[in-house]
Parts: sequence; structure tokens; C-alpha cells
Amino acid sequence: MGTLKEGDVFGKMGLISQSVRSANISAIGDVTVGVIDKEIFEGVMNNLPEDLKPIILSLVERLKITTQLLTRIGLELETTRNKINSYTLKEKE
Repeated sequence: MGTLKEGDVFGKMGLISQSVRSANISAIGDVTVGVIDKEIFEGVMNNLPEDLKPIILSLVERLKITTQLLTRIGLELETTRNKINSYTLKEKE
């Protein structure tokens, strides 16, 4: 989770790797959003040199795996914090 600012980009991993999106986005206030047409983007990707496209796809896949791992670690950390807080509260009672 995070907050985007003017000029930030979202949805890029799904666009590049053609995977299912892994996040949602909500606007607070008025925003202007630019849209990249998927067919045009795929045309650009298909025009990349043959040895470059697999590198890009590999980097996107590695980023996806890293994001999933960090999400899991974050959830485990939150669970651990809650357990510690629970024990601390019990000791104070």
C-alpha cells in the first residue's frame, strides 16, 4: 500500500506481464488519469529486440515475486506485533 503523487504510474506490472492485477487504486479528490492502450503497448513490446523482451519479462516476474514475499513478511510482522501487544496487555492486568 502506498500513496501516489502527481506523475506516478500504476498498473505497469499487469500491462507488461499480462498477469492479473495485484492491487486496487482509489482516488482522494479530483485526479486526471492517463491511459495506455494495451494493444499499442503490446505493439511497442513486440517491436523490441528479441533479446531484450525476455529480460524485461524476467525483471517483472522477479519484482512480482519480491512484492509477494514482502507482503507476506509484512503480514507476519503485523501478526507478531499483535501477539506481543496482547502479551504485554495481559502482563499489565
